[in-house]
Amino acid sequence: MFLYMRILLFLLIFSFQFTIQSQIQFPTANAGLGYEKSTVHARVAYPLNNQGRVWVKGSLEHPIVKIIEPDSAKVLHQVALEAPFYTDVLAVNLKEVTVQFCDVLKNCFTYATLYPGHFNDIKGKDFSVLLYGCFEPFKVEYENDTPGSAIFEGEHNSGFRVRNLFKTIAKAEPIKFRDSVKSNRSYTFNGQSNTTLLSSTPKLIITTGDQVYVDAGYGTPMKNGDIHPISAWEAKRRPKPFDTSLVQYTSYLNKLYNASYSFTEIETAHQHLPVLPAIDDHELRDGWGSQGDEYEEGVMNPQLAGHYMLGKQAFIEHQLLASNYPSDKARQLLDNNLPLHYSFTVNGKNGYVFDLRSARNINSNTVLGEEQWQHFKKWLATLERDQEVILVTSVPLTLRPLKWIEDIAKLFSPELRDDARDGWNSRNNRAERDRLLELLTTYRIEKDIMPIFVSGDIHKSALIEIWVDPNVRHNGKLDTNESMILGYEVVSSGISHEFIKTGVAKSIFKLIESQRIGDGLIEFDYKDKMASIYPMVRKSIVAQNFAAIEFSESEKTRIHTFFYNHTSESLEQHYLELDFDKKMPNDDYFIYTDKDDKQNSKKSFAPPMPDGMRVITDSIQPQKMKR
Repeated sequence: MFLYMRILLFLLIFSFQFTIQSQIQFPTANAGLGYEKSTVHARVAYPLNNQGRVWVKGSLEHPIVKIIEPDSAKVLHQVALEAPFYTDVLAVNLKEVTVQFCDVLKNCFTYATLYPGHFNDIKGKDFSVLLYGCFEPFKVEYENDTPGSAIFEGEHNSGFRVRNLFKTIAKAEPIKFRDSVKSNRSYTFNGQSNTTLLSSTPKLIITTGDQVYVDAGYGTPMKNGDIHPISAWEAKRRPKPFDTSLVQYTSYLNKLYNASYSFTEIETAHQHLPVLPAIDDHELRDGWGSQGDEYEEGVMNPQLAGHYMLGKQAFIEHQLLASNYPSDKARQLLDNNLPLHYSFTVNGKNGYVFDLRSARNINSNTVLGEEQWQHFKKWLATLERDQEVILVTSVPLTLRPLKWIEDIAKLFSPELRDDARDGWNSRNNRAERDRLLELLTTYRIEKDIMPIFVSGDIHKSALIEIWVDPNVRHNGKLDTNESMILGYEVVSSGISHEFIKTGVAKSIFKLIESQRIGDGLIEFDYKDKMASIYPMVRKSIVAQNFAAIEFSESEKTRIHTFFYNHTSESLEQHYLELDFDKKMPNDDYFIYTDKDDKQNSKKSFAPPMPDGMRVITDSIQPQKMKR
């Protein structure tokens, strides 16, 4: 009788969901582009209490999951997953497990093999962390005046090539490349190699926000009142949901995560490496907290509250559960809209993941919120002297387009206003930005805490060297003789996103890309004196990209960016060695009119290129997308 009722309930719910969700159509499977559309998923989760863990997502059709020992076929776990998202995290003590999903009639199939033991196999101080964010792989295409969805391919199948490179590095597999190292102000060819691109094995993944887009395909306007095929939100300033039904939105979120988690190369990486995720606006609503209509007198807008809370719940269930947050505590964060910040330690390296959305309210000039501030300050106070730390802030701390360029962009596209307001340099956010800079400058000077900022959001790649002058005296200009390295920032944003290829839009993007120092000097108060930050951009490009941090016991830490270069049509790797003891002035930062007589020649300041670059040889050919 119970089984009969379960089957009847399944048929009723499925029929209802099919009716209300028939207009949402993510692309069908396309093996040539690495897209194997699936409604069930499994990833390695971050271990807790010295136990490996796996994250699983079932479905209405397959609500039962089995975790199996591969050699003996022994069932370690058999769990009935609960609606609405059918997610859970299960502890395992094996290095390798098989995941199966079953329907209510106990018909099962094998989904994948996961490797939760890999994390603990990487011991010592030599390890790497992979970084990616802004995963926007879908686009809208019109065919016979009917809107449909497709996979964004990029030029010469660049989307798949970047994802495949990410998988190759995650699995520490060798690949052919041409190596070059910096010599003065040019690269010197250093031979060809066929080895791994990172010297140390990747141990985990950090995601920088926007791992899914609740407004997928927002860049394509609908014609003649057509229903958008893959977005739940309007694409305009202060967007509203297309439908007020929370039941429908729950179904949409399941479809969105299913489609976004169906890319073979990305999922292969997650089947080997655990993840520490950060949340950003596109998991919730474009520009959340920066639009100005989210709150009125401190109360959340009732027209947005339900969709916001469901988006946040979906992030917790699909992403945060796989982090080092215990499941019960992670789910409690939904109560009272608590922020999703947390700290972590991996192989002796400490880190902190900020939540820049839960408390953000432009009407009160709030970004982090006081609860998160106090938690972060307490965490900083526990750190021992002289160490590098990873600080994950979904929006870049130092890199933003020049203000006048943003003003022009807003004239052509008013919905970009929230992008400008999201930045730390926005007028409404500067008080908290300055508070953060003052706090970190204090810890840099007094305890030698050396931050490595990890950020995303802006759909570009960058390696940034951040200088600070804690005592500006010369007409507000940075004094190179007194400045020091505050930290470094690696921007990893847009592992899959539509780039601008032609026409006026390409020229505007090139203009934005031509800036190298964000808003220039960032001034702030430090112990009642004027201080300034100079973000020296060593590499920056608008391209599909991901990044890495490489730690070593015997060598300097390196930050890497990997991207598809539209000009050369090749995959490239650029890296920067971190030197927190560097001082200015430094000959490496100047161009001399007479290289042989530097003392008497004129010099001009110019940031140097990264320390090395590689052109990666891959043999992947373009594929045609099937509708």
